[in-house]
Amino acid sequence: MYDSYKKLIEPIRSCLGYDDIIEFSKIWASTEKYHKINDEILQKYIKRELEKQNHQEVCRMKLDNIIELEKIDKEILKKYINKVCEIQELFKYD
Repeated sequence: MYDSYKKLIEPIRSCLGYDDIIEFSKIWASTEKYHKINDEILQKYIKRELEKQNHQEVCRMKLDNIIELEKIDKEILKKYINKVCEIQELFKYD
């Protein structure tokens, strides 16, 4: 499991310039925590936007809610979400 986790986060971590894997893992963990939050209204909104292929709006909503819930550094999260969006775009046509 660690290998698949490492393959997933390494490119993003490297791109953001994080040398400290522990610090980056804290940010990653806080975003994972967000995905477990059961907010029915938000989930319905995100699902609708995904169906419309509106990835930027979905990322914006996730970013806003992660910041609100986790109170972690906005600039770091913006870089992280932007990188996730870029990666999604790469695989969009597969």
